[in-house]
Amino acid sequence: MTPPPPITFNMPITAALCYGGDQDYYSFAVQIGQNVTLDLPVRPADYYLTLYNPAGQYMTGIFPGSLLHYGDKVTLNATGRWTVAVWMPNWAPTTAPYQLLLGVNTACSGLDPYEPNNEQFNPRQILTRTVTLRAMLCETGDSDWYSFLVSIGDHLKINRRSLVPNMRLNAAGPNGGFFEVTDNIDMIVTQAGNFVLGIDPPQNNTTENLPYVIDVQIDAPPTPTPLPNNWSCTDYASSDIPHCIEDLTTLGSVVTAPISGTVTHVGFKDITFNHNALYDVGFGLRAPDGAVVDLFTFNDYGFYTWCGGGNCKLSLDDGAIAGLAPPQFPNNGGSFRPSCNSFAPFNGKASNGVWTLLVNDTGLSDPTNSDVLDTTGDLYGWGLEICVDNGNPVTATPPPSATSTPEPQPVNGTPVPTVAPLTPTPTAAPTVCTLTTDAYEPNAQRCLDEVHYRLLHPNSRG
Repeated sequence: MTPPPPITFNMPITAALCYGGDQDYYSFAVQIGQNVTLDLPVRPADYYLTLYNPAGQYMTGIFPGSLLHYGDKVTLNATGRWTVAVWMPNWAPTTAPYQLLLGVNTACSGLDPYEPNNEQFNPRQILTRTVTLRAMLCETGDSDWYSFLVSIGDHLKINRRSLVPNMRLNAAGPNGGFFEVTDNIDMIVTQAGNFVLGIDPPQNNTTENLPYVIDVQIDAPPTPTPLPNNWSCTDYASSDIPHCIEDLTTLGSVVTAPISGTVTHVGFKDITFNHNALYDVGFGLRAPDGAVVDLFTFNDYGFYTWCGGGNCKLSLDDGAIAGLAPPQFPNNGGSFRPSCNSFAPFNGKASNGVWTLLVNDTGLSDPTNSDVLDTTGDLYGWGLEICVDNGNPVTATPPPSATSTPEPQPVNGTPVPTVAPLTPTPTAAPTVCTLTTDAYEPNAQRCLDEVHYRLLHPNSRG
């Protein structure tokens, strides 16, 4: 089988379908992400154009009823040598020439390696957790979209290292809701899923080849500190529930700790509740000796509205991930640090006795607000973890190992291979094409993807 002759971008070639059932195949070198224009600016008829990837598989084509038309661009998704076929079913031999032109934006070739990623809801998935996105918006209306898999507690950093003026960045967390990125991002992820990042050109853009460099770093949450050797911890569940959480009241629910000892740690476990106005809600703790500490309000973490159905659940602990905020609908049972004060004032106190969860509601229902007529709720359950000194010798806590910050690598850590362009080598014109030289014959590689050809054209005898 004769390999298809190579052709060069932006250089039209002239040939003809000189033989009965003639099909002309040409190869061309591609770097992933290139947008290639397919055109037959001169053609005796509306010839078919068929495009094959480096593995010889059909990708797309121009034919009657196709979505692609002459002069349209195709984003090629693999590096290597592609093939294009020019042909016409049931076509009689002719010396009338056609002109094939494959156009490409040479200034952007190889500089947008993540294509195709132009669609907001079909972004390029990036698996590397530390990466520098070095790419380019090649076309005037080009957009690039990426997604990154994140987990609860991940530390996400996005550095807008180099952007063209007025270039726009948009992002959305796993819970949805796009927002404009006007500054660098440094956040703790509150929900697992895909974080989506989009790069758009300036509004009313008329300039091609807009480069950008964006650093993305996703660090896993730190490993939890092991329980000290001299701590013995027990969870105590409340048994005096449920309770109503009324407007402008402080509800008290108790647990009794029978164990005697000196407190080394306390924390709330699985506060389960519902409420129609989380922005009014706060939690505190009263010790057996009467000491009270205000620990948490939802308002300290942002604006929260409601959480219903009796499946709202969270824990509060000084050892939770720093910076991690409850999700907008706090029903994942996560553990979070107190927002007002820590549990530390209880350390050193006597453990036995009655401990009281204080649920504070600071709001009042507004009869004029048709959206929220009821701003009350219910407490369904909670527990208290109490750790006491068990008298064992204190085991020295090893210093945390230094965490090196890897340098972001270009193009997802994988260099883009360079494909050297081939120079077309004309062959002698066959005698049957004496009027119009087809210098690229013999190139009728009809067996390439013959199955696809027959599926599309069942009436063909080729």
